[in-house]
Amino acid sequence: MKKTKLSIAAVSVAGLLALGAAAAGVHTITAELRPDVTVKVNGQTQAMLDKNGDVVYPIQYNGTTYLPVRALGDTLGNDVRWDSATQTIYLTTRTDGQDGAVLAFSELEDRMTALEKEIKALSPASDYTGRAKQYAAFSDRLDALDDAVGRAEDAALQDYRDGKISYDEYAKRRDRADRLDTRLDEAFAALEKKTIANESGYQTAAQQAAAALDTLESKVKAAERKIADLKPASTYDGRVKQYRELDAELAALSDSVRTQSRALNDNLRGGLLTYREYNPLNERAGKLDVRLKDARATLERKTISKDEAQEPQAGGEQYADYVALLDKAETRVASLEKEVKGAQGSAYRALLGKIDALDDELDALDDAIERSYRAGKLTAAQYRTLDQRADGLEDRLEHMEDRLDSWYGHDDDDDDDDD
Repeated sequence: MKKTKLSIAAVSVAGLLALGAAAAGVHTITAELRPDVTVKVNGQTQAMLDKNGDVVYPIQYNGTTYLPVRALGDTLGNDVRWDSATQTIYLTTRTDGQDGAVLAFSELEDRMTALEKEIKALSPASDYTGRAKQYAAFSDRLDALDDAVGRAEDAALQDYRDGKISYDEYAKRRDRADRLDTRLDEAFAALEKKTIANESGYQTAAQQAAAALDTLESKVKAAERKIADLKPASTYDGRVKQYRELDAELAALSDSVRTQSRALNDNLRGGLLTYREYNPLNERAGKLDVRLKDARATLERKTISKDEAQEPQAGGEQYADYVALLDKAETRVASLEKEVKGAQGSAYRALLGKIDALDDELDALDDAIERSYRAGKLTAAQYRTLDQRADGLEDRLEHMEDRLDSWYGHDDDDDDDDD
């Protein structure tokens, strides 16, 4: 897969809640930006966002993958604070009373002040999707704080009824709750004004998918042009280098197409796309997948397929391991095909879950095969054989998914006739 090189300043960090400059000194390293790495929390794919709502990616250095600390903290529900004076990163558990605990009004007021400062400093994302993500993230925190204020007010009333506090003390706590409610309303209004009130760049799910496919089609066309213009090197080693460079680009594009196909299916099931919108978009994604496979075949013919006898032979043990894994995957795919063939409507969701899970496993296996090939542990011929098998299994899973959607999905054509 295609990776981007970059230089970063690395600081060794230690500690659980405070990570800072107490460790080794700063030095420059070369690392890889990994937009191809997916982050999942409890099985759900998470977009990693910075404080402005822009997407950030993991990096890889010396075989270890590093995640952006602020994005990871937000994903895991932690507050992240950077102290420039001491060069320290603080990670603290963000509760906002979400665990049902009754917080003191002083604590609630401190949290309110911190949120107000964050919203005031927030730089709106450049596109509507980014601004919507910013709104969703902050509104969740404001909602949680609003719930916590309500619990604190209820607790004050109960304390007054139980004779634990005087009426004057209860009135003071109620007034503090009222002031917090007002500040929460104002914070919501300020957040909305900064983010979703600006609808420039707004796109429906269908428009977003079409734009993504437009971009992918341009990239695929550029890759096809590179392969068409390619003049094979005079030596086999040179042709292998040409193959690997362009094949990495094709592999990254194939991953993007698969990701877009999964997003289309998710949006269809989630009701964000109608079948009338989904079908042509899914067809475009399918055609791109075919074009990429054809491009890879053309690249092979131009470079390495003519004289594979000259190719240095890699060890066969890893190849055999992958063959065994694909054999097991094929058995599972065949079993799923039988389940789909005899499926009843009630099994629709469960079968889709099984298909998605196996598809994710095949994606991971495909990535492992590619890494082994690039590390010289598989020959080009072995890699192509394994990759083609994995692609074939993924195609069978996609066909099953399409059949289930056509049998048990909600076709909206009848709804359109009523308009």
